[in-house]
Amino acid sequence: MLTDTQYDTENLEVFCDILSETEAISSMHKNIHTVIAGDFNTGFSRSQSLHTNILLNFWHEHSLSLCYDLECSTVNFSFPSANATSLI
Repeated sequence: MLTDTQYDTENLEVFCDILSETEAISSMHKNIHTVIAGDFNTGFSRSQSLHTNILLNFWHEHSLSLCYDLECSTVNFSFPSANATSLI
């Protein structure tokens, strides 16, 4: 995904296009489980982001779960570094 932004509306348009493509592919295969993996380059706590509410709405509309919300998960990140952790 594109880097999160608070001001770049062209970036936002591409972000929305990627979510639309993801939705289209998923709707073509309704009878299988779908895993969306990768770095979304955003955080759900970024309230000023142009991406956050759109991604949260996409999550809720499609009843998606984050990997760290699953019972089998033992950590709330997938990539630790010296400065931060990342959920990929």
